[in-house]
Amino acid sequence: MTPRRTPEPRNHAAGVPVRAVSVARPWAGLILHRGKDVENRTWSTRYRGLLVIHASQSWDQWPDDIARQFALPADKGGHPTGYLGVAELVDVHRHTDDRQCSPWAEPSTWHWCLTNPRPFPHPIPGPGRLGLYTPPPAVVTAARAACSGGGV
Repeated sequence: MTPRRTPEPRNHAAGVPVRAVSVARPWAGLILHRGKDVENRTWSTRYRGLLVIHASQSWDQWPDDIARQFALPADKGGHPTGYLGVAELVDVHRHTDDRQCSPWAEPSTWHWCLTNPRPFPHPIPGPGRLGLYTPPPAVVTAARAACSGGGV
């Protein structure tokens, strides 16, 4: 396994695009709080940059070993929905047998490689969408504040 280089954080000043992706619970929270550095997708994107993580209403059952390893709450109430925070999308590549980029990477998927997760102080309510999308203006403002070290 070749180690990944962690890029320097980018400047996310006004005018720089911000995108969002909806992720099933509990995976969205794991990205921001527990070191999940790859989001597995069936599709690729050319976008690189600030990615707002939205926790969708959908619930994905995790394997028991992951639940035990991270001491995850068993109930959905322990995993909020809405816009939870931001991360840097630094690379997207297809899984290959000789490229296991992260323990979170799954075979036969596109690996969206994430760094610099920054949770918002509180979830921001709002619906998600399919695909990569531009989040509401208040969420973009919160994302830029999180990147500059400011609060929401």
